Amino acid sequence: MLHRIRTEATKLGFGVVIGRSDNGTSRRNAFVTLTCKRSEKYILHFQKLKRDDTGSRKCECPFRLRGYLLANNKWKFNVICGLHNHDLSQKLVSHPITCRLLPDEKTCVSDMTLSLVPPKNILASLKRKRPENTSNIKQVYNMRYQSKLALMGDCTEMQHLIKLLDENNYVCRHRRGDDGVTLRDIYWTHPDSIKLFNTFPTVLIIYSTYKTNKYILPLLEIVGVTWSEKTYFVGFSFLECGKQDKFAWALEVYRSMLKDQEDMFKVIVTNRDTSLMNLVATVFHTSYALLCNYHITKNVRSRVKPAVGTKKIACENQKLVKAKIMDAWNVIVNASIKEIYADAVLKFRNVCVKYPNIMKYVESTILGQVKEKFVCAWTTKRASNLGSDSSKCGCTILKAYGLPCACAIFEKMKVDCPIRMNEVSNHWKRLGFEDDGKTKEERSSISILTEWEAMQERFLKADDNTKLHIKERLRKIAFPKTTDLKPPSQPVKTNGT
Repeated sequence: MLHRIRTEATKLGFGVVIGRSDNGTSRRNAFVTLTCKRSEKYILHFQKLKRDDTGSRKCECPFRLRGYLLANNKWKFNVICGLHNHDLSQKLVSHPITCRLLPDEKTCVSDMTLSLVPPKNILASLKRKRPENTSNIKQVYNMRYQSKLALMGDCTEMQHLIKLLDENNYVCRHRRGDDGVTLRDIYWTHPDSIKLFNTFPTVLIIYSTYKTNKYILPLLEIVGVTWSEKTYFVGFSFLECGKQDKFAWALEVYRSMLKDQEDMFKVIVTNRDTSLMNLVATVFHTSYALLCNYHITKNVRSRVKPAVGTKKIACENQKLVKAKIMDAWNVIVNASIKEIYADAVLKFRNVCVKYPNIMKYVESTILGQVKEKFVCAWTTKRASNLGSDSSKCGCTILKAYGLPCACAIFEKMKVDCPIRMNEVSNHWKRLGFEDDGKTKEERSSISILTEWEAMQERFLKADDNTKLHIKERLRKIAFPKTTDLKPPSQPVKTNGT
């Protein structure tokens, strides 16, 4: 009955709330009083508000309904006052009462949240199932938050995180702060990612993003590439800050996951993060450090748009000018030899003759400093580790892919010699990552028997305080979800103060 009354009130343009109610006693019957959501008067609290232009929906609306529970267990409602002292709304959008989710809708939001459905798609699905639904995205976010709290139960954020990582067999490493409790840096990856990492360690892509979480921690991602040019995630790291020592710890952890330290990465691609660029040469000294063409081109495009927009050019001509500049830039990036690169730079200068700021940025910041790390005229030579150059074919296939090029195949055909397997890079010979070539007995050869016996001997000889300390350390290893780790402190929000 209450749901029906609220539905009819919503159609008329106002919301209904419960003013008073009683479940009934031996002396009185159960009753409920329904009022307009804008009834009563707002009581001002004795506190100084941050803003003076605040208001309230309360306007002492006199609308009243009163319902009684009869002897036959049926409800009877009487209209005490059917008048409103305010205008009825045409659309009840963003009203707290009418935007509430039904119990079935709350369950649907929880289930779709577990399935990683985006909030906007959840809201669209709810409105498709019930067209009269007036809920907004805020209700969806609130329900998602409540669902996550219900899943966590009595666990803290860090306990719940460590519990999920342990239940799904993730490999996790972390460092604590100076207080011994606050989390400083954390790394995690899946066992299958480690297998892929050890199978295809030829090319790595390292990328760091900032200010994408509530703790404002840098997120370091490392992605690998298989022989079929498919990408896979090597691991993720949240770091305390973007300083060089933090990145050094994360890269050392990634390196420790590699079983064969001699089979080091051939090429490592990063964005223009100075800390990452400096560390690649230190941690992975045998690898070639390259830069991502996508991010460099994106930076150039961000400079082109405002520079062209400041000129008094028609909108259609602006698009043509931007396209012409970016086409000239792409010719520079894809130049295969230095002669073509020099001609492309001259052409780019001619195109940007009216835009000196663009040319100054490109020459001084990009081409003058890091052209060897992303222009094809240098990257193909830097990646070469087999064979000799041929002016006729360029040996591009050999340098970039580790496969015999046209001139090498021609030489084989002249002497009627087959292509040997050792002439093909190991990157192309690995068809799977489930079997690493070891038997089951060899995989399980790692044992802690010696350490366990030494620890037991030390435990028996220690005093009570030391025994409690050893027990506490073992408890954290055996039961990860009981960790005493605390999340990093969130930055103080200063907006509105």
